[in-house]
Formats: sequence, structure tokens, C-alpha cells
Amino acid sequence: MVDGGFAEYAAYPAKRVFTFENLSDVDATRLEPTACAAHGLNKITPQMGSKVLLFRAGPTGLMLAQPLRENGGCHTVIAAPGGLKMDLARSLNAADESVELPRETEAAAAILKKLRSENPYGFDIVVEATRNAKILEDAIHFVNKSGKLVVHGVYGDNDLVRISQSMIFKEEINVLGSFNQTYKFPAPIEYLDKSLNIDLST
Repeated sequence: MVDGGFAEYAAYPAKRVFTFENLSDVDATRLEPTACAAHGLNKITPQMGSKVLLFRAGPTGLMLAQPLRENGGCHTVIAAPGGLKMDLARSLNAADESVELPRETEAAAAILKKLRSENPYGFDIVVEATRNAKILEDAIHFVNKSGKLVVHGVYGDNDLVRISQSMIFKEEINVLGSFNQTYKFPAPIEYLDKSLNIDLST
């Protein structure tokens, strides 16, 4: 968290510098959100057959949606406003189902109500990555008994949310925070950089 990341030259401790061989400079910019996703995946520990609901289709959300789907999420739903990001989510096949949420509050509430009625038992894993306190407050109502509510969005230090303690207690809901890419840069480098070093001619 220091200035200088976009400077032509910058000095950093050697332990903060990671090397890669096969990634382009442009593709390497995806390492940071992928590292965040890798850390989140470790925190969530999805089980095979998990139902996943993810709020948001931004870079961090999509980076998390794909490994979640590949590591236990048999049915993944992305709920986000329509537009370029949702189009990208669909083109990446990042989810089994996508739900477009209008930006108008009442229209979005109606769609979320419909989503809840179509999934009466809720989801095993609900990821909130919008940084919207109201959506985080609503997200807990989509978590099934003993499920996990993952706070993956970056909120301000003074942002507050109201979540029912009684619901957490009675439904045994696990509320997890997933902060940044804590110690996870080697994992996405190994995964992305090495996966490109494959001979496809055989």
C-alpha cells in the first residue's frame, strides 16, 4: 500500500517481487485479483455440490466465480446489473445462471424476491462483492442453514451494516471476511503462468 506502482522505476523489498515467464504484461495485471480469489477460495473451502450465489460481475467477482465453480460449485448464479461486465461473465461461462439486477431499487427488489422464491432453501455460499451495504444486508437472506456469507467487497472503514444476529445464531450462518490477496501471489502465478507453458501440439 505505497505510492509508485505506475512509476517507470520503483524500489520494493525483494520478498514483494514475483517473477513470471509465460504471461504477457497485460495478462499479468490479472494476478492481483486472481490472488484475491485464491485467498477467498481458501477461506470459503467449498464442498462438492455447493450452490453458489455471487453478487457482482466485476473483475474480482468473476475471478472468484470461476474457481468456485471449478472447486465444488455445481450450480453458480451471478446477480449483477446488465451491461459489459455481465456480458463478459456470460462469455466466460462463469456461472450456470445470470440474473440481471436493474439499478432501480424497487425493480431490483422484485427480481431478488423472485430469485429467493426459486431457491427456497437458499445457497450454500453467498458472496457479496459489490461494496453496497444494502446488498450485504439483504444477502444473508439467501444463505441456507449452516451456509456461508462471504464479504468479498472492499468497504470503507466507517461503513456499517445491520445483520440479524438472531438469524446468524438460529441458522448457524458463517459470516466470513476475505481480505485482499494475503500471501497468495505464488498460487495464481503457479496456476496461470505454468498453465500457459503447455505443448498443445501433441
